[in-house]
Amino acid sequence: MLLKQNKLIKCISLALVLGSSSSYAVDFHGYVRGGVFTSTNGEMKSYRLNNLGRFGNEVDGYYDIALQHQIFSDETERRFDIRVDAEGNMDMRNNWESVGVDSSSDDESLSSTNNPMAITQYFLEGYGYIPSLPDASIWVGKRSYKSRELQMFDYKLIGVFGPGAGIDHVNVGPGNLSLAWIRNDSYADVKVSDSEASNTLNNTNILDIRYANLPLFNDVKGEVLIDYALVNKNDAQKYNEDNGINYKSENSLQTSFIITAPLDNGFNETVIQYADHGFAPNMVNHGYYLQANSDFSSAKGFRVANYGEEYLSDNIIANHAIAYAYADNLGDGLGYDKAQELSVAFRPEYIWNKYSKSAIEVSWFGREETSGSTTEEYQGHKVTLAQVLSVGESQFLRPEIRIYSTYLKANDETPFADNKDSQLSFGIQMEAWW
Repeated sequence: MLLKQNKLIKCISLALVLGSSSSYAVDFHGYVRGGVFTSTNGEMKSYRLNNLGRFGNEVDGYYDIALQHQIFSDETERRFDIRVDAEGNMDMRNNWESVGVDSSSDDESLSSTNNPMAITQYFLEGYGYIPSLPDASIWVGKRSYKSRELQMFDYKLIGVFGPGAGIDHVNVGPGNLSLAWIRNDSYADVKVSDSEASNTLNNTNILDIRYANLPLFNDVKGEVLIDYALVNKNDAQKYNEDNGINYKSENSLQTSFIITAPLDNGFNETVIQYADHGFAPNMVNHGYYLQANSDFSSAKGFRVANYGEEYLSDNIIANHAIAYAYADNLGDGLGYDKAQELSVAFRPEYIWNKYSKSAIEVSWFGREETSGSTTEEYQGHKVTLAQVLSVGESQFLRPEIRIYSTYLKANDETPFADNKDSQLSFGIQMEAWW
């Protein structure tokens, strides 16, 4: 462990030394989030963050450290850029938090139990290599490909991640076209109770097609996205599916249409999505991988989300997010075969000056899960008060420090300490990207 840490320190030191020289300049990008928080009854618990929002409702830390460098360019305007990202989580419970999974203690309350880190991106991107397409770039490697996040609810509406290759920014008509082939294998869960059976990893290739910057009316733009997952199974995997040992991994489709409207010093964006088979459960479960943990052969789902930022007055700026999702024919593996949910969040902030704001966020969700003739209902709400130290008026600017208090209420669950249905918490959190 110590040897690995010394090697890591040497690598970081070398990167900093190289970055200090203009001839070896390396762009250093990143994101970090963390802080300290507690509640009136033991440690603070997060509750349905993807429904009630992340603001004042996060109990972990996260980082994304990226290095990017132009490694070749010449007088023909051809160039190659390389980028590498390392991402990971932190439990935020004490000072020594090992990177990775540490099973040295059976006590899950110890902070060194689960802090995974991964190299999530390393790809080479070339510009100017297709003379007939001067604005296009080609890339090969491992990439988090142009994900679209519902930031207030902290989940990806569109997430295509993995090793792949593609071509971006091909000018076609009034917009531009991007094409990518990305591999992201899917696990097929065991369908029967059999000690000899095991989950299997099916080779899955996703074809991603995007047409962006499509003029609609006035300054409103549209974007069309199509993701089609092709599952490439070997004979043994086909046998297990045909004999009911593993759930089937299905070729699956997800389509998205995004409408972006600029406002005075703000924006409004609407995302409309349809998905079938293994992509369908993501509509109600906030995921983005191809799923194979139930019978999704007839599954269908859709989601509509609207979010944005606008000024309510000269001194009040507000964010909002609304998401409705529905999916059915989800089989027997999830505990329900149909689900729908509605989530609403609204956060106005009073601007004292460029560097200081006072915020309140209120959010509510309702969810139904149906299995046969039985329907389970869940509702809850959140209220967060915060004083925010920032670098500008927009709620999307970082860095930012938040001093907050949050009240969480679960109407149909007892998710907090001592089986309570509510929690009052306090914390100070920082968030930065660069």
